[in-house]
Parts: sequence; structure tokens; C-alpha cells
Amino acid sequence: MGEATKKYSASFLKKWIISITVTAVLFLLPETEFFTYEVKGFLAITTLAMLMMAMELAHNIVPALLLQIGYYLLKVAPMETVFSAWQNQIPWLVLGSFIIAAIMEQTGLSKRIAYYCMLKAKGRFSALMFASLIAGVLISAFVSSALARTTMLCALMVSLCQAMDYKPFSKEAICAFLVAYVASCDAGLVFMTGGNATLVCVGVLQQLGYEVTFLSYFLQNGIPNLLLDAICVFVALKMFAPKEAKSSEAYIKEQYLALGPISRNEKKAILLLLITVILLLTQNLHKFAPGWVFIFMSWVAFLPGVDLADKQTVSSVNFTMVFLIAATVTIGNVSSYLNIGNAIINAIIPYIPSNLIGINIMVMLIGILGNMAMTPLALASAFTEPMIQLALNLGLSPYGIVYVFITSCCQLFFPYEITNALLMFSFGMISMKDTIKFFTVKTIISLIFVVIVVIPYFKLLGIY
Repeated sequence: MGEATKKYSASFLKKWIISITVTAVLFLLPETEFFTYEVKGFLAITTLAMLMMAMELAHNIVPALLLQIGYYLLKVAPMETVFSAWQNQIPWLVLGSFIIAAIMEQTGLSKRIAYYCMLKAKGRFSALMFASLIAGVLISAFVSSALARTTMLCALMVSLCQAMDYKPFSKEAICAFLVAYVASCDAGLVFMTGGNATLVCVGVLQQLGYEVTFLSYFLQNGIPNLLLDAICVFVALKMFAPKEAKSSEAYIKEQYLALGPISRNEKKAILLLLITVILLLTQNLHKFAPGWVFIFMSWVAFLPGVDLADKQTVSSVNFTMVFLIAATVTIGNVSSYLNIGNAIINAIIPYIPSNLIGINIMVMLIGILGNMAMTPLALASAFTEPMIQLALNLGLSPYGIVYVFITSCCQLFFPYEITNALLMFSFGMISMKDTIKFFTVKTIISLIFVVIVVIPYFKLLGIY
């Protein structure tokens, strides 16, 4: 008997028709001096890939491969440009961080760090929320996937809500999950290895000759973002935390004790992480980029005697995300080759205010509004180099503009704009109304924060 014909839902077919129609329309538009065949091909392939991901029409590996193979087959850019992402450290950094993240998960170190920070809060709800932020920040230094951090922290919050009888949509549950989002997604801006979009932005700076080290990034952009994250947690507590919340100290202590004494493998993992941190902080001495440090330390984990990683560790790695990161880096490389981003920036330059406050607000708005149509990763890939060019055209240091742009890429209004927010919302513990309310307030606070804190801080450091 032959295989049964697969049946597709009307919604699924409609999404495919929309995606192919939009792509075809872009291809059929008349060419101009700027809107050349190559630009049309770039926009069509990029749009199709983004729509496939946004509408979940296929496994993400498919649009990831489509981007690079499509650019090459349609001769949008030469092979050395299309596949140059694999010569960049960023995909390899992501791969290395996934292996280290898997090691932390398998040894139980991730949970131990999270529960230890929570235990220090002594069960007080507000202190517990700030402890969650600290745990998220610490883990973000080694786990570049904010999605992985969101999954872990939200899972911990589910366990906490169940143990403390915090019902879905209760103030405690809402606050806990919003803080989990800040601690997993926004906290990724504290370290340059904390988020994929951040890695892309930093990678572009480095490719263009602007030195960024693990330490210099933390001092310049990590410190203000850590303060902004703390403010966001405080705002979440003010907006949603109940006046009197039951102490969760007994439950957290029970979970922490259930982990048992620190194991031999956990001790080895801690040593591995300490060496990784030392290598990251001494980049000026050994000159190895963070990507190569993470890959090297991942290799060390497989050595006899170390035995922190095995076939199971490799099997748990999300290789799709590695290809997706390479694909998004390719978007930026091909866009740069075709000079698309700079053309857009040049078009809006006449409308950009001449004062520093106005410039930064405009940069923030580009990221905030861009998030509604593109992922932070795609935004970082397509607009980092144009942002650098914008800074140079205005006589400013590229560092300040790029760092403000990175911050803007984490601001949103609706959960669908960022996968991490959608994942947090999907746990069913918080309403859409409360999600939008908090995200809107957070975005407004971020704009104000850039004006009254970040600009003076950057001036103090001499990067403005």
C-alpha cells in the first residue's frame, strides 16, 4: 500500500500562499538604479526565509540553509561573501557555548547556581526576584542562547508557583514570569557573550577594526544594562508584586538540598568555567577571540580525565541555531556587500536631529520599531554596519551608537516580537494585557534611561 497523502490545514496552505506571493511580488518589481536584480534577490530570499520562520512553515534549519544557498544560486553575492559567516567567530562561539551550557545542565550546575541565588533571598519575594536576575546574569556569561535561559528560568518559576500555590494570572505568577524574562533575555546584554544579537553587533565592530574585548564590553555597555535590568525588575515588583507574599524559603531550600553535595563533575565544571572566564578577561594578552576560547574549552571538556562531555552532550546541542546564527550573519554580510543598510541610513539622515539626545532616540526607535517586523538577530545583522556608518557621518564614536542600538533590539510591545517573550508567554501564567503593559512600560523606561544615564555615562568614558 502506498503512503497516505498528507493533509494540510487551510491556515497552513494560506501562509505558504502569502509567503510565496510576497516573494514573487518582490522579484517582479521593476529594477531601478538602486533596486537592482541583486537587491531584489536579496530582499526576496530574506523575506521568504523570515516568513517561513515567523509562520513556522518548516523546521528553522530550512530557512537558515535557504538564505545562504539562495543568495549563492541566484548570484546575489559571490561565494566568498555568502559563506563568509563561517569564517567569523560567532557561529563557533554559539556552538561552544551550547556545549558548555549542556555540560552545566548535565552536571546540575545551572540549577545549583539558580537555587543558590534564590536561597540567599531567604524566601522574600522581592529579594527572590532580584536573586533570579543575578542567576540569569551569571549564567548568561556562558550560555549565549537566551532561549535556553528563558526555558530554564521559566521552568524554575513554574515549579516555584506550583509549590507556593501561585495561581496563573495571580500577581505573584505575573511578576515571577516577567522577571524570568528580564533575567534571561535582557540580562544577556550584560556580557558580550550573553546574546546572539549582541555577538553579531560586536562581531561587526571587530570585523571593521574596532576592538571589543570581554572586559571592555562589560565596562562600557554591561554596567549600564545591568542597572537597567535591576530597574526593570523593580518596576515589575511595583506593578504586580502583592504587598504580602508567602515565603518560599522552605521550598527553595528543599530543592537546593535535593541536589545533594556538590559532585566531582560539578567541581570540574566550575574549574572549566573559571578558566574560561580568565581567558575571556585576558583577551588583550593572548589575542584569542571569545569564539575560539569557547570552542577550545569545549574541546577540553572531552579530554580523558576531564570527561565532562560525551556523545550525549553533542546530541543535545541545538545545531539548528548554529546554522541560523551563521545565516543571520550572512544577511548582514550580503546586505553590506550590496550597501543596502547604508542606503537606508543615508535616506533618513536628513531627518535625524543634530543633538546627541535626538540621535540616540532615533537609533532607539529604529530598533524598537524594527523589532515589530524583524527578529533582534536579523536587526543586528542588517543594521549594525549602517549604524557604524551613521556614527562616523555624525562625527561620533561607533561604540556608543552600536551599544544603544543593541539595547533597542531588546525593547518590544508584543510577545511575538521576540521568541523568548513568546516562550515566556506560552507558559500560560500571564495574560496578554499584562504582558503588553509591562513591555510598553519597560520600553519607555529604556528610552528615558538612555537619555539620562547612558549618554552621560558614555561621555564619562569618552566614547561619546
